[in-house]
Amino acid sequence: VTNVTTDGLGYAVTSDPADGMNVPPGSSLNTIVFFSKTANVLNITGTFDATTSGLGGIKFYGGYNEGAIGKTVNITGTGTDILSFISMAESLGADAIGMNCSVGPKTLLEFAKFMSENTNLPISFKPNAGMPQYINRQTVFPGTSEEFVNVCLQAYNYGINMFGGCCGTNPEYIKLLSDKLKNKPPVIRKKVSHHLLSSRTKAIDLNLLNKPIKIGERINPTGRKNFQAELSQNIFGLVKSEARTQAKAGADILDVNMGLPGADETKLIINAVNEIQEIVNLPLSLDSSFADALDNACKHCAGKPIINSVNGEVEKL
Repeated sequence: VTNVTTDGLGYAVTSDPADGMNVPPGSSLNTIVFFSKTANVLNITGTFDATTSGLGGIKFYGGYNEGAIGKTVNITGTGTDILSFISMAESLGADAIGMNCSVGPKTLLEFAKFMSENTNLPISFKPNAGMPQYINRQTVFPGTSEEFVNVCLQAYNYGINMFGGCCGTNPEYIKLLSDKLKNKPPVIRKKVSHHLLSSRTKAIDLNLLNKPIKIGERINPTGRKNFQAELSQNIFGLVKSEARTQAKAGADILDVNMGLPGADETKLIINAVNEIQEIVNLPLSLDSSFADALDNACKHCAGKPIINSVNGEVEKL
């Protein structure tokens, strides 16, 4: 899945067998996998929740499969770290998360260990049969079934809950693994206590910070004529400048307020979120008194943001 919107997925994900993807009534597992942008998970999740109501089933995110960069094994090929992935999946109500294929069984095992230490969700582990090689015009996976099983057993000891095989594996691999795991009880992991916020490429755990949290509040046009003039023309130069300046000054989170009288606040905050995410990696605080603006901004936020402002009115709460 590349660029996709909730509206577009509303057609693709449906319980009508004559239309779309045909998610069958009574399905026990909905797997969301192979997405290239974390923001797409928001749209996919919203669509499953909206269009498969009453179907039951598990919302399962097995999308952490984009490969590693250099020696940093907990960073994907598109820059998303595992903690940011966990932050988003947990905030969206995932019933389970997982990883598959990509970097070979041994490196994927390092992902599994980190993930098992940083979430309470059930975890799926689906390695491939080694990194593919191109030999005699054919793609060959060099890993053996024994190597595959040994890695999976190590993952089991980390408390991984579900297993399968990806590219290069076959029924022999799965049967051998099944025989080894048969009648084994789940390994109980130590409970994790965290409070995560994240962007696409950076997560912070508020429970672990031993310093005041600095929220940059300058992305706000109130009382600033130049700022208001730019936004009225749909120009975001000052938005980006303030984002860069506050990030450089050490802000932990950036507040985004696009309250401009007479303007389309929903459109402005969506555009501002998209612009800011292109240039800084800080989590965001989405600041509006309008529920529609917040709802749409969240759909474009590639991470887990703070929701700001909510007053004490019963309808808004």
